[in-house]
Formats: sequence, structure tokens, C-alpha cells
Amino acid sequence: MNCDVVWGVLFEISRAEKSCLDKAEGLHHGYEEKEVAIVTCHGSVKALIYYATDIDRSLRPYHWYKAFVVSGAREHSLPESYVRDLEGVHSVPDPDANRAAKNKKILTAGNPV
Repeated sequence: MNCDVVWGVLFEISRAEKSCLDKAEGLHHGYEEKEVAIVTCHGSVKALIYYATDIDRSLRPYHWYKAFVVSGAREHSLPESYVRDLEGVHSVPDPDANRAAKNKKILTAGNPV
């Protein structure tokens, strides 16, 4: 049995929302999905994950995307050592200033800076 440790959060969505999530996650455009067994402190569950199929190790996340990931890790009380690792990931400016501003606004909507 292949077993890896991955920190994260499980979400339940309705079937009606699945196609929107597939589009946002790039299903069939560099990402595919598969069912995996997740062991939680409450037992084992099956979950669908999206995984990259077109990997370019030179790519870096945009600053706003990294901020989403770090904020979510803190919000869900993931281990501080993991949050520090996330904070250490090199990110780059988004060349699309409108997209960057839109996402920064989403991030700060409930969290005044």
C-alpha cells in the first residue's frame, strides 16, 4: 500500500457544483482526477482529488495564489511547520494585473489588512 502524508482540508460539494469546480481546477487541461482513500482523525474516507499531469518544475505560483494557500492553511489550523514551508515557496507576480487585483480583493474581503 502506497501511503503519503499530505496536509489539507476535505470539502463536500454538491453534484451541481462539480462541473464548475472541474473548470476552475483545469480538469482535462493539465489536471486529471482520481479517487483516493484519505485517513483522517475521524477514520477513512474516499475523496476525489485533482492532480497535475503536465508538470513544469520551472513554474511558480502567483503571489495571490500562494497567499490563498497560506491563508487557508492558517484558517484550518494546519501544522505551523507546514505553514512555514508554504510561506517559503517562491512565488511570482501575476502578469495579469486585473486578475491579481480581483484575487487580492477576494482574499482580503473578510480579512482587513
